Amino acid sequence: MCWKILHDLFENNSTTKKILLKNKLNSFRLEEDGLVSDYLNQIQGVLNQLTSIGVSVADSELIIQILSTLPDSWEVFANNLMYRIIVPSFTKLTTMMLQEELRREIKRTQKVEHEGLNVNHYSKCND
Repeated sequence: MCWKILHDLFENNSTTKKILLKNKLNSFRLEEDGLVSDYLNQIQGVLNQLTSIGVSVADSELIIQILSTLPDSWEVFANNLMYRIIVPSFTKLTTMMLQEELRREIKRTQKVEHEGLNVNHYSKCND
């Protein structure tokens, strides 16, 4: 009798934990100025917790979740992946997102440097 009560108690606790972790996973959003690595680490942390209680999340479910919660500035990236015939694995998606973040940072840096050169050129022309 005691074992049954303990079993039911822990089973309910496990179900509650599963629900809470799934909700947490579904609540993550990449903010416009957020770091992709931080975002992906949060997701991986919850995935690890789910795995530890015997719950797996299908790659396809995870990919859709991630792509649908990216900020507007990532819309083209997300759409390009979402409408592919073969959607990448979670591991491949994380690599692609980190590469995209790096590409954006390089582009932003080049733009700032270019604007700085234009200001310097304009200043010299007006001296």
